Amino acid sequence: MSAALRVAAVTASVILAAAGLETSTASAATLLMPQPVTPTAQTSAPCDLASSTSCTYTGSGELPTVTIPSGVSRLTAIVTGSQGGTPRGHDPDGGEGGGAGQVIAQLDVHAGQQLQLWIGRRDPQAGYTHGGGGATSSSSQGGASGGGSSAIVSDKKPLVVAGGGGGGGGGGATTTIVRAGSGGSGGSGGKPAQNGRQGNGSYSGGKSPYKCSGGSGGSGEKARSGKGESAIANFVLGGGGGGGGGGGYPHGGTAGYSGDGTLTCGGGGGGGGGESFVGNGARLLAFNGVASNGDGSIVLSTHLTAAVFHCKHGKETWRVPATVTSVDAIVVGAAGGIPTDPGVSGRPGYGARVAATIAAPADSDLTVTVGCDGNSGAGYGDAHGGGRGIAHTFTGFNGGGGGGASSITDAAGTRLVVAGGGGGGGGSTYFAPQARGGNGGSAGHGPGRAGAHGGSRGQGIYGHGGDGAHESTPRGADGEDSAKPPLLGGGGGGGGGGGYAHGGGRGESDSFGGGGGGGGAGDSYADSARTRGATFEPGADGGNGVVILLYTP
Repeated sequence: MSAALRVAAVTASVILAAAGLETSTASAATLLMPQPVTPTAQTSAPCDLASSTSCTYTGSGELPTVTIPSGVSRLTAIVTGSQGGTPRGHDPDGGEGGGAGQVIAQLDVHAGQQLQLWIGRRDPQAGYTHGGGGATSSSSQGGASGGGSSAIVSDKKPLVVAGGGGGGGGGGATTTIVRAGSGGSGGSGGKPAQNGRQGNGSYSGGKSPYKCSGGSGGSGEKARSGKGESAIANFVLGGGGGGGGGGGYPHGGTAGYSGDGTLTCGGGGGGGGGESFVGNGARLLAFNGVASNGDGSIVLSTHLTAAVFHCKHGKETWRVPATVTSVDAIVVGAAGGIPTDPGVSGRPGYGARVAATIAAPADSDLTVTVGCDGNSGAGYGDAHGGGRGIAHTFTGFNGGGGGGASSITDAAGTRLVVAGGGGGGGGSTYFAPQARGGNGGSAGHGPGRAGAHGGSRGQGIYGHGGDGAHESTPRGADGEDSAKPPLLGGGGGGGGGGGYAHGGGRGESDSFGGGGGGGGAGDSYADSARTRGATFEPGADGGNGVVILLYTP
């Protein structure tokens, strides 16, 4: 366990069960990727920051007040909202709940100041702002509730809020063709004293072969009073219920809508993610999404600090401080690129999110490379993503480029942690009938080649998606271009994501006028000799990657 996240021995391994609070010598991966918890009563005193350097708070709803002890003027906070709920027990199951927002910020505090903590849950009644309830359906599956936001409040004013993920939409008819939409992830924190970015929009539900469309996905913005709104279920025609929006501040996510149609109806759309926020008295250090954290949590530390790196199309060197021997790292690969028609084309895949503790000798150098997304073509990174497939006909649209891999290497050039990039979305085509491009594959479902998912096929005949970690080199493959006139061309394929050893395969273009396939994701890695507690999962925030180094100077 690194000193950055160690709890003082006097409170180590003590479970304050009655307060729903835990202080322990958990690994960095546990603190940075909170796992689902069992809610408990809230009657005991909270963790004492006067005797502990770090306290982790779980539970649900409003927790007891934390009083700042003498001698403490600054806290580092890791605030994680709740993941949105996922409907279960139906064939097919509903869409996955959207990941939570996670905000890392520094708080300027003073002795005697009281902080009120709120912990979000996948429950329409829990959190600083609640997630909206999922809509019901008469003959299909209901949507799930959005996740509640987690927050730190002082004098009735929010200092930091991490938005909840949107709830997954309910499954539609009893055919595997009809899939529901996934919830959007919680929004990122904004600049100090300003609103954060809105939560991510969610994904529409699947379609049925019987003139029935899937429900629209909710957007990540402007639900009234910061609460997610529930969709109206289709009680007559049996579409899947829409997912509830995630709680956020100042805006929650809007709800997804139910599928509709004439006979066998589509899956409901997922709810949008709630907005995250950083206000006066707090300074944003970093944001990253967490795809599968379950309920929310808050970590407060009196000594923890952070170094944060963003996409700069180049490498940066960081000198390990003289008093530091290990660093807790969050490494996030870049997402794939958005095709030139984002409304109909396939969505890009997420980059991997790898959390690990790195053994780093004092005064040594670490080299950090942050992957860039594939929105403008091949994403820059430790390994570049593949270029976008070009549509050479006026009815088709270009695919998205692959996302670049993010990495940390030592002075000898040895890669310690690599987070693969996501595959680019496949381009759509408006040649009759309209054909949607395939989704890019996401990285981080585990280490190595098996953890890199392939892209999905576009609507049509030959627009196959690229395989995950298919290439023999770390660079992602370029998406396939469409045929040139006078031949009938389709949408361009998505580029593959960059990886550690194997980049993602290319999405193919459909020469018969269909949508292009999504690119595959790149693989991810953590050096078992130099890291411990490594965890892998897909990121939950599109766009560029990020690298966060947490340590105690």
